[in-house]
Amino acid sequence: MILMLIILDLPTLTAYVSYARSNIHPQLSDEAAEDLTRGYVEMRRRGNFPGSSKKFITATPRQIESVMRLSEALARVRFSEWVEKQDVKEALFSSHIRSRAAHTNI
Repeated sequence: MILMLIILDLPTLTAYVSYARSNIHPQLSDEAAEDLTRGYVEMRRRGNFPGSSKKFITATPRQIESVMRLSEALARVRFSEWVEKQDVKEALFSSHIRSRAAHTNI
C-alpha cells in the first residue's frame, strides 16, 4: 500500500471544511446501517458477562449517536453523500478505543 501525504495550507483546509459542512450531507447506506446496529448490539453485549450477577452499561443511546455523527463526518471528509461500511467500522473502532481508555486507570 502506498501512502500519499498531502499537505494543505490553512486557507485551503478551511475552505475544504467549510464547503463540506455546508454542502455534503451524507445519508446512511443500508449496509452501513446494518453494521451500525450490529456494532451497537455488540457494545451492549460487552456489559453482560455470563454467570455474573453484575451488569454494566457499556453502550447508551448517546454513544450510538456519537458513532453515527463520527461516521457521517468521515463520509463528509471524503465528500461522499453516503456513509459506508468502512466509515461505521472506523467510528466503532474509535468509540471502542475511547471507551477502553475511559475505563483504564492511568
